[in-house]
Amino acid sequence: MGENVEELFSLGISEEDMKNILEQNSNLFNISSDLVKEKIDILKYVNCDQRHIKNIIVSNPEYLERESSDILKLIKYLKDNGFTLLNLLFDSNPYFLNYDVFEIRDYVNKRIDDGLELDDIVDEVENNPYIIDEV
Repeated sequence: MGENVEELFSLGISEEDMKNILEQNSNLFNISSDLVKEKIDILKYVNCDQRHIKNIIVSNPEYLERESSDILKLIKYLKDNGFTLLNLLFDSNPYFLNYDVFEIRDYVNKRIDDGLELDDIVDEVENNPYIIDEV
């Protein structure tokens, strides 16, 4: 296995989890070690610890294939709109990292149209990170 997989093993990902990751995402073999490190660094940037990072990658290996610029735009949008506990949000719903900014913006705008204040929307999402899928 390549250096990229070794990078994941260094997070404490088990062989069994690695097999599952590779079954879900066979393209992982084509992702460079530097790109894996970059994705890990993005998670560290929002205060994810090793346990969070491991959970996010094991649960959502597609995250490793997302464009870093798209992830950083999502993080910036969330921070600009009052989301503060991104590490917990992403750990609670690792698939949240697959959203594009326009999807979150559409959700926020819909909830504002429903009469909610932005602070209430942030609380709503932070308390139930899957709510965006439900609306």
